[in-house]
Amino acid sequence: MDKKLLVFDFDGTIADTLSVALLIANEIGQKLEWPTVDKEQFIQLKQKTIPEILKIANLNVSQLPGVLRKARRGFKQHLPDVKPIKGMPEVIVELKERGYQMGI
Repeated sequence: MDKKLLVFDFDGTIADTLSVALLIANEIGQKLEWPTVDKEQFIQLKQKTIPEILKIANLNVSQLPGVLRKARRGFKQHLPDVKPIKGMPEVIVELKERGYQMGI
């Protein structure tokens, strides 16, 4: 039996979430009195470990769940602003027509 199953990562593979994630990070940062970050700084932060980010943001581990809740709420609010990666809708349709099952 030949099963055709593909699993995709959503962020950066199916959807371009970078601009929305940057917007949310700066919205949360403004409330927490963090400096505004630009796209390049945000990309650099994404490469850091959680302990490194906590140190940079001057947060302790107990504050992390609250910040993550705010980020999830912000993402839900801005979900209509997330655009697909160019060409991905067509790729997904083609793969479905070829009999692949897909997940995210």
